[in-house]
Amino acid sequence: MGHGKTLTETEKAKIAALKDYMNMSNRKIAKEINRSENVVPNFLENCENHGKNYVTGRPPTISQAQKPHLIRSAAIGV
Repeated sequence: MGHGKTLTETEKAKIAALKDYMNMSNRKIAKEINRSENVVPNFLENCENHGKNYVTGRPPTISQAQKPHLIRSAAIGV
């Protein structure tokens, strides 16, 4: 998972255009848009879902509304 800023729509369009029409290398595209060399192939690999977060892990057993009640009852010692 990256730690940099997400690509803007303009940058995404520029990457796609430079790759498709100009047939530039990933390294040259990265220099052109002033981004890291890794972001270009990562974007081209999965254009539609690039930059979207996915929820991973087990879902919580209790809801957010139940959480304060559980903490309160544990603190009281009920």
